[in-house]
Amino acid sequence: MSTVSFWDTQISNKSFTYGWVYDQLLEKDPEFQAFIKEKEIIEASGYDVSNSKGCFSEVFKITFVATDGSKYNTILKLPGSESFDSAIQSAFCVDDSGIKYKSTNEMEKSIIEMHNRECDYYNKFAHEGIPIPVVFNAVYWDPTKGQDGGLLMKDLSSDSKMMNFSESLSLAQIFHVVDAVAKLQAYSIRNQAFVDSCDYKFPLRNVDLSAIVETLVPALKQKHLSVIGAELDTFLPIALSPQFQALGKSKNGPNENVPRTLIHGDIYTNNLFFKIDSNKNVTSELKCIMDWQHMHVNTPGSDLARFLILSCDGDIRRRNKDVIFQHFYSNLIKELNGIEVPFTLDAFESSYAYSFVEQTFQMILMVSIFTSFPISKNEEHAHNAGTEKLILRIKHALEDANKYIEKMKWEL
Repeated sequence: MSTVSFWDTQISNKSFTYGWVYDQLLEKDPEFQAFIKEKEIIEASGYDVSNSKGCFSEVFKITFVATDGSKYNTILKLPGSESFDSAIQSAFCVDDSGIKYKSTNEMEKSIIEMHNRECDYYNKFAHEGIPIPVVFNAVYWDPTKGQDGGLLMKDLSSDSKMMNFSESLSLAQIFHVVDAVAKLQAYSIRNQAFVDSCDYKFPLRNVDLSAIVETLVPALKQKHLSVIGAELDTFLPIALSPQFQALGKSKNGPNENVPRTLIHGDIYTNNLFFKIDSNKNVTSELKCIMDWQHMHVNTPGSDLARFLILSCDGDIRRRNKDVIFQHFYSNLIKELNGIEVPFTLDAFESSYAYSFVEQTFQMILMVSIFTSFPISKNEEHAHNAGTEKLILRIKHALEDANKYIEKMKWEL
């Protein structure tokens, strides 16, 4: 290993250095071991491939250059709330005192919990066929000991690609993701005692997002009033009501006949990598599911509700909902291999309906934030077209969520 000065250079002002990354790869990455054979590294650099648009982390592509000019890339994910703050403040979201929104102590604690939750998944869980990225080191974040958190993982860009949020997945891609969801559910059912012992709750449960709800959501509504205004006015009073929140936990509610299982918590387009072909075109084959920081225990329908609302255009979701459900349930039976599925398909659909309402609200929040990121003049034309597609996706989700709410009203 070279002794040039950049080995001690910190990455994004964190404790991780290029020398640390080198040592980790040399110990744990066979491909890097082959790359470095009979070579010396003469340069190391890194840049934020998330372009400061990740809500809860920065993602750096680290590049090592050898004496013969060849390059080796790896990924270092560093948790933090800076990007989230930037998104909120760029929209001039203010509190009652006129002070711009800043991450609260609860938010900071939640981000630490989220990162460590993701480390738990890579360090403690048997993945049993669930497609995940190759992680060389998952370092827990412990501010009390001055320990920064980070995830060092394989660069996926050579053989796979993440699609844009506004792009709808195809039915073939949807089925591949549903297969992975069924594997995760089967793992949870087979290991229910272990999952219960982890006691994973939703990591953002204590965070007050009222600044977003009270400022960004009305701004989104006003900007797209003719498309989503009427449906949003019907939806919000029910979705935000204490009665609706209580319904999800009630004995006679829509989740009565399903167990609480381990879920990813954030399966959607931006956390999915699909393999690319020899022409660099995206295929239907799922390479991996990223970002396990929202992993928690919830109802079985939650992951699919979020995934189908956020990642599929309304016509694809509506036209194929029943066949997607049947595909999921059939695969779950196959994955359990003789163990009885602890819920019926009807019970799953009832649970899905409640989760659909919850996740429709989450999509509104996400689009409110994501469309508030600063963009360059060159990006504006495509960005506006993508936003229009997402607004239409929200419209269709609101229409369907309001239908589910109408069916639940007797329970409310």
